[in-house]
Amino acid sequence: MIKLSEGNKDKLLKIVVILGIILSVFGILSKIFEITIFDFLKNESEEYMRNSYNQSKTLFLTLSVIKGTMGVIEGSTLNANAVVGINLELGDIIEPVYEMINILWKTSLLSVVILKIETLYFGFFTMKLSTFLLSVSLTLIAPWVFIKNKFTEILSMVSKYFFYSFLFIYLLIPSVLFMTSKVVNVMETEYKEPAIKRIEKNVGNLNSSAEDLFRPAENTSIFNIKGQVDTYKDKIDNFKTEAGNVTESISEDVPLIIGVTIFGYIILPLLLTIFLYKLARSLIMSKFVK
Repeated sequence: MIKLSEGNKDKLLKIVVILGIILSVFGILSKIFEITIFDFLKNESEEYMRNSYNQSKTLFLTLSVIKGTMGVIEGSTLNANAVVGINLELGDIIEPVYEMINILWKTSLLSVVILKIETLYFGFFTMKLSTFLLSVSLTLIAPWVFIKNKFTEILSMVSKYFFYSFLFIYLLIPSVLFMTSKVVNVMETEYKEPAIKRIEKNVGNLNSSAEDLFRPAENTSIFNIKGQVDTYKDKIDNFKTEAGNVTESISEDVPLIIGVTIFGYIILPLLLTIFLYKLARSLIMSKFVK
């Protein structure tokens, strides 16, 4: 192993700082960043985030339609006095389902916003900010490399924090997103996607039942009051059955979807960020930050 003397270390540091500033001034530094480990992390995570964003957006739009349909059913009114009671009963049946769909709709909106921010982060924010932070760090430490006094010592200390911020933005967060994407991809495939399909199927059946409920009986004469009443009772029973299926599905699947979403997009990234930060601090920053 080659050991450098203090004089050689000082010369090497000067070369690195000057070279870094030159590369930054001519815009080459950002190009170098794009072909390093960040590019690997970006390529591995970007497709997942793009697909997840599109899926979350589709789910959000689907839930918006479902929510609107539920609102119409819940607040529907019929002119015939004989079915006013039916209308009131529909509102009571639909209300719990509507509230759960509304909670899921809000969670879906949150996931869309988070994924959009992450996508923008990789697309623009990281490169620009990383280049800026490293350029500032090199500029601040440059005077200390050539002239060592109390003022340049303060500048060098400040430059270290800019450098740590650069590592946080350039390496730590992309690493967190990369690891999160691998875990969440499995969780969504195994749990979230099947749950969404079950809800969509049951809500679709409920909507069809609701449409049938407000559709006049085709095979019964309007003068056959008993037949009309029996037909409406059958439709109501069918609607209650479908509403029960939706309620059961929602009570099981909505907490699962919300749990996967919150864990995958909020809790897991935070836990990984804290873990990697503490690991990096113990390996690198402990030499400088007390």
